[in-house]
Amino acid sequence: MAITKVPSDMIQVANNVTDTTVGGANSAVSLTFDALGVISAASNVALSINTADIVDGSVTSAKLAPGAALSNGQMSFVSAGTGIIADTPESATPYKILGQIQTVANTMTNVYVVPASTESVLSSVMICNQTANTVSIDLAARYGADALADKHYIVKDYPLAAADTLVLEPRLSMNATSVLSANVTGANAVSNVSVNAFGIEVV
Repeated sequence: MAITKVPSDMIQVANNVTDTTVGGANSAVSLTFDALGVISAASNVALSINTADIVDGSVTSAKLAPGAALSNGQMSFVSAGTGIIADTPESATPYKILGQIQTVANTMTNVYVVPASTESVLSSVMICNQTANTVSIDLAARYGADALADKHYIVKDYPLAAADTLVLEPRLSMNATSVLSANVTGANAVSNVSVNAFGIEVV
């Protein structure tokens, strides 16, 4: 079998390579070959990974793109086109007493008015008749700018017995300036009927 002499320029493949070490934890190797297949240059290229290609069971601040932040489980982005998601106690939505009143006989009285820049979810309303007589109860929800009309009533002329409590779970979604109001009417209308509203406010 004939032996072919290997040219020296193919043996000395690293003659034109100036870096003695290429590649690393944060870089990849870039090789350039000439027409004979000889490595003529070698260099490091920084790794660039699309975050959508990362498969991991956890997200940490170190893994986020510039302008992104992670705090208390909330992710926020700061850029020209994206606002900041507030990460403060004020952004929480605790259940609370939204309003409490003692009724005025034959007068529709506000129990709760949704504050500006706020939305509320009314989960329950309790109306307690503290008198010795049956009374008639009205309960209505309306936009702040609307005049009270029949379409707003949740309860109308409901007969609430003496020393009894009416428990409602209306689960109403109310936007800013919406009003929940109540009234006691009828022959036995008095002021000692209490109305309590409970729910959450979303700021």
